[in-house]
Amino acid sequence: ADRLWVVTNARYREPTLQQLPDLSPDQLLAEPCGRNTAPCIAWAAALIARTDPEATLLVTPADHVIAPPDRFRLGVQQAADFADREPSASLLFGVRPSYPATGFGYIEQADVMPETDSSIYRVRSFREKPTIDIAESFIQQGRFLWNCGIFVWKVQRILELLRQHQPEMSEGIDRILSAWDGPHRQAVLDAVFPALPSISIDHGVLE
Repeated sequence: ADRLWVVTNARYREPTLQQLPDLSPDQLLAEPCGRNTAPCIAWAAALIARTDPEATLLVTPADHVIAPPDRFRLGVQQAADFADREPSASLLFGVRPSYPATGFGYIEQADVMPETDSSIYRVRSFREKPTIDIAESFIQQGRFLWNCGIFVWKVQRILELLRQHQPEMSEGIDRILSAWDGPHRQAVLDAVFPALPSISIDHGVLE
């Protein structure tokens, strides 16, 4: 529980703490408004890096049903081990599509990474929500996965990528953190966070 962080909208703060009684209130980050996934990941990563600069982050949405859990845990461990060996890596989880969904993004697999157990692949391309014809062709080709929005990084790597690709966002997060331990934390958060670029981590960094 001491390594669990949750980012959610401010109006869900109390219900979330009720549902997660072991979660430290200091590790629940309440957004003044929604700004998509890149700002919330940037905010959490920057705070985690203050106390654990060598941390490995597993970023997951809260709305997935994942089964069987043991296979997911194995995948997480494989990704974390790979990130420890290759700290510049960005890892994301794909799901083999079971039907031609037009509401999901897709990851096109390239070659398998060397010296792995054939479960970690390079990414050839990202394809956003396709038409039904294109989605059907993805399934026929057999090398496309649903992008489920689950990521693993070393904390310093994702912060570096954000500084490189989203400098305005990184500067805003720095302003929020500069006030974090003082009396103006909430005022600065309320002023700066809504002005951050609203962009997904997929568009803002990975693609």
